[in-house]
Amino acid sequence: MVDESIYFIILISTFSFIIIHFVHISIFNTINVFRLIGYGLLNYFIFNIILYHYFNHIFFDYLLIYMVIYLCFSVVYIHLFMAMDRSVSVRILCEINTSSNKSITTNDIFKVYNVNEMFKKRLSYLHVIGWVELLNDKYKCSKKGRKIASITFHLQNLYNLHNIG
Repeated sequence: MVDESIYFIILISTFSFIIIHFVHISIFNTINVFRLIGYGLLNYFIFNIILYHYFNHIFFDYLLIYMVIYLCFSVVYIHLFMAMDRSVSVRILCEINTSSNKSITTNDIFKVYNVNEMFKKRLSYLHVIGWVELLNDKYKCSKKGRKIASITFHLQNLYNLHNIG
């Protein structure tokens, strides 16, 4: 029989993770998936300490359950958040849905969706996180960027994916 208090801790820790994320966005006005994962892990460890301190009689019995459920909630949240933030398809769907007659032409999409700004934003982000370097107005993959590109290339071949993104 599972102690119901473990579910309460899982809910509180998951909601605190989401609140910490929203506070970060409102203060720094930026989105960084690595910070998001870091906040999730930090939050997990803080709630592990709380869980151990107040519920040490059940801590080790439910540690694996807590970890699996918390990580599932966190991964779902991160995935949904990043999909909303980064997905071109979702942005186009939102533009279509919010248009006056729920339809939009290709030209209207290009008026709303500035492709140049989209690429500038992404290149700037890649530069900030150190995956590309800007030299003489040319972008070049950093060592970390080459490693990620190589892994992605191999995974694309493994899954038989072509022309993605």
